[in-house]
Amino acid sequence: MSRIFERGVLLSLLLLAVAVRTPSLGRHALWIDESNSVLIAGRDLSSVIDGLANDANPPLYYVLLHFWIGAFGDGEKAVRSLSLLFGVGLVLAVFVSGRKFFGVGAGLGAAFLAAVNPLEVYYSQTARMYTLLPFVALLSMFFLVTALDGRRTRWWIAYALAGAAALFTHNHGFFLLPGAWIAVFIVKKDGAFRRLLLAQAGMIALYLAWFPALVGQATEGARYNWIADMVSGIPLYRMIPASLDAFTPGGALPRYFSYLGFGRSAVAAWTARAVMIALLALGAAALWRGRKNAPFAALAAGAFLVAPLLAASAVSIFIPVYLPGRYDFLVFPAFCLVAGAGLASVRPRVLVPALAAMLLVLSASALVPYYASAPREGDRLAAAYLARNAGRGDMIVFAGPRRSTVQYYLGRLGSNHMLLSYPLSIAKHMGIYDRKSLAADPAALRRDAAEIVGRSRATLGEGGKLWVVDYPVERVNRYLYERLGALEPVSELVDEKLRIYCFRIPGDDGRP
Repeated sequence: MSRIFERGVLLSLLLLAVAVRTPSLGRHALWIDESNSVLIAGRDLSSVIDGLANDANPPLYYVLLHFWIGAFGDGEKAVRSLSLLFGVGLVLAVFVSGRKFFGVGAGLGAAFLAAVNPLEVYYSQTARMYTLLPFVALLSMFFLVTALDGRRTRWWIAYALAGAAALFTHNHGFFLLPGAWIAVFIVKKDGAFRRLLLAQAGMIALYLAWFPALVGQATEGARYNWIADMVSGIPLYRMIPASLDAFTPGGALPRYFSYLGFGRSAVAAWTARAVMIALLALGAAALWRGRKNAPFAALAAGAFLVAPLLAASAVSIFIPVYLPGRYDFLVFPAFCLVAGAGLASVRPRVLVPALAAMLLVLSASALVPYYASAPREGDRLAAAYLARNAGRGDMIVFAGPRRSTVQYYLGRLGSNHMLLSYPLSIAKHMGIYDRKSLAADPAALRRDAAEIVGRSRATLGEGGKLWVVDYPVERVNRYLYERLGALEPVSELVDEKLRIYCFRIPGDDGRP
């Protein structure tokens, strides 16, 4: 393959990656985790770190988003474009890695799979760390293999820094460590395991500054209960197949993605699954045949694909941490490298563009309905309604997990209202709402309801307005509405569709 042709194909794939990631970039309103990320990152830097003590994630993405907002603003397209940058960057990074370790064809095949994967497209349009995580995971693998090949200290330092970046991006970064152990142990190169342990000790040493916050986050069980709800009914043995499905262009995405509008054709999913099983088998065979030329790379690609998923499955026996199609995305680059090597090994070669075209069509079958889905903008509309109708001295109470999204849009509209959360505790982390644990403590719910209504009377005074942005959790919110029964509903300011309710503080004699 000529260098000009190679560069032309790579440029086409990068342009394709940009083209499929830019539609709908700002069409949908931010969802809860996105808006919470933006609200945290929008603080001054010391407050960003302090705010994450009540979060469930390490700080790297939030710090990067903090500076990104400083440079480009906090609009929807602006905050999501950071993820788009890493999403497109991942396409280039898997090409560079595949080309270096397995040849040009494998690099282009891996880049193609990364470019058109619907889930990678979605995360490139999401203001979260889910494209940064696989990017730094791939850097970790790349530098490890380069260090094993070259023995130079600088590559071990680069591996330690990339591994630390993965740990500081997401707690699942720890699952990359056993992949490196397996690859290096099997290689049995003199001194390699000692160097690996020294490099990983360096990672941990860098991470120690964050360790107290990790311990504090881990003691809050509610941060993991929602994962158990999301994967309810999915046996543990089906988690890894669900991950591989999610990595496949046009494959079957986990059911909790259905509300996003992705196409879910059973025929397309099974066709994509069959093609990908064949490509993974061909890729594994190709890496095995080429292990003499690139033994470290072949082992690392397999180990970095399988070991983190097995480790997450093992931990999930005790704590629900495995969520197919999300945190497992750190192994997506290794998946692309193995399957890309398989695509490059297809014979006769004339079948390669035919298979690529088939995968592109399968990917489009999922993406086109996603692009065409109705805009998700309920909380964007709720904020606009409140900005029009709520006075500057009014109080707004969020009965449920909608505060971060509405607060984000209220800030964009220049509104400055008094905001409270119900229950009061969820203000500490506006992205976590565990209805089961909240409903299990009715005494706390009653106290919070009494405090909110009492505070509204004291702050607003006679005739003041208290707005409630509701979320349909009757077992939790009923205690608040029992207290609100003492106030006067303002029916003309109620919007049932947006679940916004308004109450007026009455006078001492009960009259407004």
